[in-house]
Formats: sequence, structure tokens, C-alpha cells
Amino acid sequence: MQINFLLWICIPIIVILLFCLFTLIVIFILQRKRKKNEQASFDYFSKIVHDLKTPIYAIDGFTLLASKNLDQPNKVEEYLNKITNISHHMLALVKDVTDLSKINSDKLEITKTIGNLIEIIDACLNNVEPQMLKRNIKFEKDVQILHPKVIADELHLNQVLTNLLSNAIKYTEPNGKISFTVEEQKLNDLTSTYIFKVKDTGYGMSEEFQKHLFEPFAQERALAHTDVESSGLGLFIVKKLIDKMNGKIEVTSKINEGSCFIVTLDLDIVETYK
Repeated sequence: MQINFLLWICIPIIVILLFCLFTLIVIFILQRKRKKNEQASFDYFSKIVHDLKTPIYAIDGFTLLASKNLDQPNKVEEYLNKITNISHHMLALVKDVTDLSKINSDKLEITKTIGNLIEIIDACLNNVEPQMLKRNIKFEKDVQILHPKVIADELHLNQVLTNLLSNAIKYTEPNGKISFTVEEQKLNDLTSTYIFKVKDTGYGMSEEFQKHLFEPFAQERALAHTDVESSGLGLFIVKKLIDKMNGKIEVTSKINEGSCFIVTLDLDIVETYK
């Protein structure tokens, strides 16, 4: 009787103690996770600040040089052009940071509307054409699609393709070659699979770097000696956008031989929405 009474008292106490222990473990894990996230956010912020400092100092320097050479219009024009290019880089960085913030706070939304892939592709090419002309890059396009009108997030699809094309240009030496192909594979009467390929003859990437390619701030060390400017956020954002659109992205690359990015998306075709 006494033993039963002790058990009746001890068992609830043991259960309560185990529950408290479990609660403490959960709190400890959550605190560590929170600190880890805070550290990651701090690291992001530090990297962004560092990336912004360089162009800010450059703009300040070129502005000073321009003010000291007002009697030489050619030099002033040269410095102003450099300031413009640096400003574009800063704006791109700020946009990447804004997108990163939306991704981290899970506020990135996919908005699907009726769009025309031919028009989306043309808009992307218009975005990057000045870069290609400037670097004298040979460009080839091959679009093989039967159903250009689809249900898609035009804004983010444009962002993905523009980023991949811009990267291809950025990492391809002048007089190099870039090819852009789009292929449609019909799945059923409602949906088709669209395969977008961006291939370049650029610097390429090592196998080791490709493992970290879609991580934030990832940059190939071998490119440190080049004039390539990058926040290291572009492909991370591209991967997140493609994931949000339920697609996939693959890459094949070899050092000094170039890279090929392949984006695959299943999109509903508009003809089924009549």
C-alpha cells in the first residue's frame, strides 16, 4: 500500500521533471538557432556594407577628379561615365539586398498572370543587349515553342532569365560567345515543360565551387584577379525564385571552357483558359 502510494506520488513528479527537461532542451535549441540566424543576418549585413563601401569610395574619388579637371571636358566625361557605371552596380546590389530581405522574411510572393514567353524573352534580351554590344559578344538565339502564351510570374521569370544572361555576359571575355535556347515539351493538354538554356564560353567554374554556387555571397576565388563585379547574391536569389515557381535549375561548367545553366519550368498554357 505504501509502495503504491509512493509510486502514485513519484510518477507524476518524474513526468513533470522529464517535461521540464524536454522544455529546457527545446528552449536551448531554439536559442541556438536564433543566435545562429542573428549571426547569419549580421554576416549578411557586414558583407553588404563592405560591398557598398568600395563603390562609394570610387564615386567620391571620381567626383573629386572631375571637379579638378573641369577645363578638360574629355576627362570629365570619362569620370562621369565611370560614376554612372558604378552607380548601376550599386543599384543592382541594393535590389539584390531587397530581394534577399524578402526571401529571409518569407515575403517573396509569386504572382501568376497570362504572359507571352516571346515578349518576356525579348524584354530580357533588351535588358542585356547594351552589355553584349559593349563587350562585342557573339549571341545566338533559338526559340522552339508552340505555345508562347502561358500562366506565369512574368516579373520574376524576367528577373531569372535577365540575371542568367547578364552573368553569362559578365563572365565571358570580350569577343566570346553566348547562346540562348528555349524548348517546349508538351506534358498534356493543360501544361508544357519549358527548358531555358544559357550557355557561354566564359571563365567557367571549378567542381568544388559548383557545390556552393547557389549559396549567398558565393564567388569563385579564381575570378578574384578579373574585373568582374558581383554581390554574390544573384544566383542565390535566382535559385529561390525558381524554387518558388516549382521549377529547377542545373549547371554544367568547366574552368576556361564556359558554363551552361538550364532552367526547367512547367507552365500552364493559355489556350486551356478560354
